[in-house]
Amino acid sequence: GIALSALTVFNNVAGQDLPLLQLSLSSDIYAANFLHTMNFLLTQSAETGDWVLLDEVLLFIGYFALENERNQGMLHWQKVGEGESQGKGLLQLMCTMPMDYFSDRRRVDVLFPTLIASCFPNESSRAILERELSTALLVDYLDVAETTYSPSCPPTRFELPLRFPRSLWAEARAFFVEPRSGEASGASAAERNMGGREQ
Repeated sequence: GIALSALTVFNNVAGQDLPLLQLSLSSDIYAANFLHTMNFLLTQSAETGDWVLLDEVLLFIGYFALENERNQGMLHWQKVGEGESQGKGLLQLMCTMPMDYFSDRRRVDVLFPTLIASCFPNESSRAILERELSTALLVDYLDVAETTYSPSCPPTRFELPLRFPRSLWAEARAFFVEPRSGEASGASAAERNMGGREQ
């Protein structure tokens, strides 16, 4: 469809001139429309099970937020329409993606780099993330990425090495490490994830 084709082009452009793309989409002229469009596509593709489109949306949001505190902050914005209750911002929505994006390795490689790029090193973003799921999931993901990384095995365009600078992996891991004490220390990552989501 048109949306998929457009996003594929934008994602290719992001790989060539990311600062220009980030600056253009966060401008006062385009910001509101951009966020509204991403919110709509994220919600619709998740609800209809259009994983191909959803992959591209998540990839694009990750590029938009990467190492850009202003753009990361925009992912907190919540839509409030006439007669509507307060909705969720894009960061919150990404934390409620279908279970495949938390259990299927290929889908995890799409979502988790976007979550990392959307939050690091923004403390406000991290706080929002922690209300929705456990940051231990991202720590575990970074640990696996570090131990399995090999320059001789080219990653796909969705995987972490092409999504988030490897020079920042250790710093990002430290950023997402949670204090573990009491009952939380005995919980598995999956249990913390399910328990940490808002009902």
